[in-house]
Amino acid sequence: MSPLWPERASVGLCPDRLLMRRGAAEQALGVAPADGASAWRAALDALPVALGEKPPRRLDVILSHHFVRYALLPWNAALQSEEAWRAYAEHRLAAIYGAPAAPWALRVAATAPRGARIACAVEQALIDALQTKLRERGVRPASVQPHLMAAFNRSRRRLRGASCWLVVAEAGRLALALIERGAWRSLRSRRVDARWREALPQLIAREGALLGEEAPLPPFVASALA
Repeated sequence: MSPLWPERASVGLCPDRLLMRRGAAEQALGVAPADGASAWRAALDALPVALGEKPPRRLDVILSHHFVRYALLPWNAALQSEEAWRAYAEHRLAAIYGAPAAPWALRVAATAPRGARIACAVEQALIDALQTKLRERGVRPASVQPHLMAAFNRSRRRLRGASCWLVVAEAGRLALALIERGAWRSLRSRRVDARWREALPQLIAREGALLGEEAPLPPFVASALA
C-alpha cells in the first residue's frame, strides 16, 4: 500500500467534528452538532466520509470527553475481583452523574498496583454503531479509548513519578486530574469556554484548595484526539 495511504490511522470523534490522522497527514471534518444523549450520532454518520475511498485497514478511535463519563476509584483492598471493582464503578458513576437512561459500556483501568482505578463509561449504542460503521467499510478497530486515557498513555513516560495537574482539553470540556508522585488523587470533568487557558490557574487553585493542597501544582497540558 502507498505510504500516502497507511494501513493504520486514528480518528478523534467529537460532537462537532472528526479529527483524522493518517501518518503525517491530518484532516478535520466538521459536522452539525446535536444535543441530547446521542450527540455522537452526527460524528459517526460522517465517519465513512472521513475514512475516504481508501480506508485504512485498522483504526484507533479516540472518544471526546463529551461522550464519556469518568470517575476515579480510590484503592480498596476489600475489592478482590474485577466484578467487585465494576460494581463499585457503577455505583460511583451513578452517584456522580445519575442513573443512565440507556445501557453503558464500562471499563475500569488500573493506574498502578494497589493504586486508584479509573472508570470510563460510554453509551453501548455508540460502541455498537461505531463497530457497524467500521465493519461496513472493512476497517478493524485497533483500539477505542476515551480522550483522557489516550492522552495519558501518550504522555506516560513524562508523567512517571510526576506531581502535577494533568489537563486534557478539547472544545467545550476539560478533564483535570491531580497526580502526586505518579499516583492519581483526583479526577474531574468540567465545561469550559474558549478562554479556558486564561482561567486555568484559578481553576487549579480552587480544585487544589478543595483537596487540601498547600500550594498549587503545575499543569501538564496534553491532548491525543488524533
